[in-house]
Amino acid sequence: MIDVDYTKLPRGADPKVPWFADGVIHDGDREVPVPGLTDESFVYFAETASGFVVNVACCAIGPQTYANHLIRSDGTVIRTLKADIVDVPVVSADGRMVAWTEEGATEDDPLSAVVVDAATGRELKRRQIDVAYPLAVGFVGDVVVLSESTVWSEPSRTLRWNVRNNTLSSESGTSRPTGTDGTRRILQRTRPDGPGGGCMGMSDAERGRLAWEDCAVDPWAFSYEGRYVSGRNAGKNREEVLDAGTGQTVAILGDRSSGMTLYAVEPDGALLFVASGGEDQARTLVRCGLNGRCERASDIHQYDDPGPPLTLPGGYSR
Repeated sequence: MIDVDYTKLPRGADPKVPWFADGVIHDGDREVPVPGLTDESFVYFAETASGFVVNVACCAIGPQTYANHLIRSDGTVIRTLKADIVDVPVVSADGRMVAWTEEGATEDDPLSAVVVDAATGRELKRRQIDVAYPLAVGFVGDVVVLSESTVWSEPSRTLRWNVRNNTLSSESGTSRPTGTDGTRRILQRTRPDGPGGGCMGMSDAERGRLAWEDCAVDPWAFSYEGRYVSGRNAGKNREEVLDAGTGQTVAILGDRSSGMTLYAVEPDGALLFVASGGEDQARTLVRCGLNGRCERASDIHQYDDPGPPLTLPGGYSR
C-alpha cells in the first residue's frame, strides 16, 4: 500500500518524463514555453514525435476560451487553433498525428473531428461527426476512437473513424469509451446499471472482445504511456492502480495518499502522481515504486502561486 504524507517526503530527482509548471513544459534540461496563459488557465499537454500539443482553456468562471497549440521541442509554435469549442487533443502511438473535435463554422454545423500532422500542423483529414457532442478519446492505430457524450446512465455509442480510408463506424449500446492506449486497448463503460453505478472494462480492439471487466473499481483514465489505469473503489473507499492488460490491482493508495492522481509511469517503472491536499491545496509531484517507497519529484507549489497548476502529460489538472 502507498500511504504517504507528501509534505514529509524527501526530494528526489526531477521527473524522467515531461511535466508542466511555472508556464513551461520541463523536458530534461529544456524548458518549452506555453503561449496564451493566464493565471486562470488550465493546461493539458501530450508529447508528439516533434514536440508537444498543448490545450489551454480558460476560465472556470466568466468568458471561456480554448486553444490547441502545436509546439516543437525548441519552443517554436507550429500552429495555434482557437475556436469556441476545441476539445483536448489525442496523439497517435507513433506521435505523428494529433486529433481533436471542434465546433462547426455555424450553429447549424455539427462538430467535426480533425486530424493534423504533428510536425507541420497541416490538416490531414476532417470529418463531420453527427452526434450531439463527440469527444476524441484516443487512437487505436490509424483509427480515432470517439465517444458520444451523453448522461452516464444512458446508452451511448463508440465511434471509430479510420483516418486512412475516411470511414466511420458506430457501435450502439452501453460502451462509452474513456481512453485508449494508442495501439489496441480501449477503456470503456460496459454496464451503466452495474453494481455501484456501473462497470468498466478493457476492450481488446485487435481481438474484438473484452479483455477484462471490473464492477468494483471505477477506472477513469490510463496512465500517460498506457501501462496502467487508475480508479476509485467506492466499496472500500480507496484509490487503486490497475494493470491495463490484466485488470489486476498493482497498487493501493491509503488515506494519506487520497489526493494523489496517477498520470504517468517513468521508463524504469516508477509511478508518478500529481499530489495535492492540505488546507492550502498545495501541489507537487510524487514518485513511488510498487513497493510503496516514495519521494517528491518536484518542489511544492502553493495553490496561490501565479499561473496554471503543475501537471503531467495526459492529465487535465484543475
